Amino acid sequence: MTGAYTDGILMIYGPLFCGVRYLSFACKETIVTHTKWMRFGVWLILSSVPSANAGAAGSLNQLESLGGLSSENYGQVFDGSPRPAAAGLSIPGTGGQPGSRNQQDLRQMMLKNLDFIENMIRVQYAPAGWKKEQYNWDLDAEMQKARNSVAAGNITVEEYHKIVKRLLSSTRDYHVNVQFTRTEAASLPFAVMEADGRYLITWVNRAKLPLSSFPFKAGDELVAMDGKPAASIIQELKSQLGESSALTDSALASMYLTRRRAGAAMNVTQGPVILTVKPAGSESTTTRQLIWDYTPEQILYKTGSKSPAKRKPLPIPLAWLDDASWHGADGLQAAGGDPFKIGARESFVPALGELTWESAADAIFRAYIYRSPVNGKLIGYIRIPSYSPDDTDAAVAEFAAVMTKFNAGTDGLVIDEVNNPGGSVFYLYTLVSMLTDQVMATPRHQIALTQDDLVNALEYLKLEPQVKTDEDAKKVLGDSLSGYPVSYEVFRHMIEFSRFVIKQWNSGKRFTDLTYLHGVDYINPSNVVQYKKPVMVLVNELDFSGGDFFPAILQDNKRAVIFGTRTSGAGGVVKSITYPNQLGISGFSLTGSIARRVDGNPIENLGITPDVTYARTAADLQNGFKDYAAAVNNTMAGLLK
Repeated sequence: MTGAYTDGILMIYGPLFCGVRYLSFACKETIVTHTKWMRFGVWLILSSVPSANAGAAGSLNQLESLGGLSSENYGQVFDGSPRPAAAGLSIPGTGGQPGSRNQQDLRQMMLKNLDFIENMIRVQYAPAGWKKEQYNWDLDAEMQKARNSVAAGNITVEEYHKIVKRLLSSTRDYHVNVQFTRTEAASLPFAVMEADGRYLITWVNRAKLPLSSFPFKAGDELVAMDGKPAASIIQELKSQLGESSALTDSALASMYLTRRRAGAAMNVTQGPVILTVKPAGSESTTTRQLIWDYTPEQILYKTGSKSPAKRKPLPIPLAWLDDASWHGADGLQAAGGDPFKIGARESFVPALGELTWESAADAIFRAYIYRSPVNGKLIGYIRIPSYSPDDTDAAVAEFAAVMTKFNAGTDGLVIDEVNNPGGSVFYLYTLVSMLTDQVMATPRHQIALTQDDLVNALEYLKLEPQVKTDEDAKKVLGDSLSGYPVSYEVFRHMIEFSRFVIKQWNSGKRFTDLTYLHGVDYINPSNVVQYKKPVMVLVNELDFSGGDFFPAILQDNKRAVIFGTRTSGAGGVVKSITYPNQLGISGFSLTGSIARRVDGNPIENLGITPDVTYARTAADLQNGFKDYAAAVNNTMAGLLK
């Protein structure tokens, strides 16, 4: 296929694609409807590097022969199984089958891809020094392991995905994540969590598993799957997912016990499975057979991602610095009604007492006022599921209204942010501003800089002559930044931050001195509402990124008591990297900064240690978290003395 012919094809049919890296089509029409064009799309995207002696006629013949492929052949691209020889296509990962790309060429493609990933890590991964200090992490050694794995034999694309996953997981960093263009997945309609070394059912989808056919409930113990102990399967899943914080790793593996995704380089199970379950209060076990809800590999259909939510970049310098979200929540947000899912509107935390007021069912926030069973005081409760609401302005307005109500009618406040995947830095700053009447110090960051950041900062300085007042600032930035009110002072912070970036770059620093994100060193109290009464924040090991920052700020400024288990320690902001490739990599993310708290300690890997530690127990999962609720209320009662 000649370069000219390639250009012509892209020019004519380019609009069909949502993006080459996604291998999907605009409008996401069904495969049945657009089979012919989709066949062509796979041929175009996955075809080999143009050959000097491959003419247009040969390419047209290839295109025509592709019409003979049936839909069941599409899933074979990743697994190395044979393709119809008549098609004569060049598709990576075929293991040297007739008509496929030579294995040596595929290996070279993989090695070049590793070179690209290595360069991105060297240039943009901010915590590298900390990882060396903390874990003796050595990028050179990890890269050599990956290259050796590629060189070891005939590697399929699926196997290469696991190599890349292991490479990135070696950082022990929850922000370092890779997504593959894979659709193969499987799930069972119930969820499991670990407590006291046992794996207990936490939720059952009764629409799929009625009590009559699945007589198990929350609190029953999953002992084994197909005779294999649940604990052994958890260890296998942890090795596939990568390891960082033991508590968080265990929680994630427990969630994936019944949810498997090839897009995360996991081994996907299918077919029947026999579950061995020990009902709560029983000494004997019983078995039931279920079947995995299996989605086969179908590379022409991109399943998409719900984490993090796509947001329009803010009109600020180095806008990527606003992303404090965990990019690894795919597959953990899909089960509707599961109170343990990441980012659920309602969490596993039960009603803490007799309710005297409750927010509407369709409100953005689950909130209520309850009477404490300990001392009769009125306590407010609000659930923050994430820091990436669909509509930040609406969320900020509702949060302010709730805080206004709480100010007038409560003696204290419980904020529930368990299982929180993070989100926008400015949005969480906005929520913090409504919880205090004093300025609040923010974490400082060291940032990995690139030329793009320098250019961005230089361009931003050009706006300075245009902005002399609050109104000017709002014309440039809008009324708010993810809910954070825009003012002339905010704009000045951006200008000074831009100057800092330029100065650091010009002095030869590609990893900055400690600084504040966008120059915001202190969060001013809100002009709308300032909640001034005692606050406690419920956290756990499934709080990531912004879910680390929020309790860190409140704890560092002695504004709240933190209750629960240590957060995950995803301690920086995220850079997302996408690039054209023929190896099924949708993209990957790196930690572009490393945050340090007021005391100088990093958040990365260390997380936020609660002031009051409470680890869930098997009894919690079996009795609706009554002991947990009692501990929360006792802690709040202590704050009100």
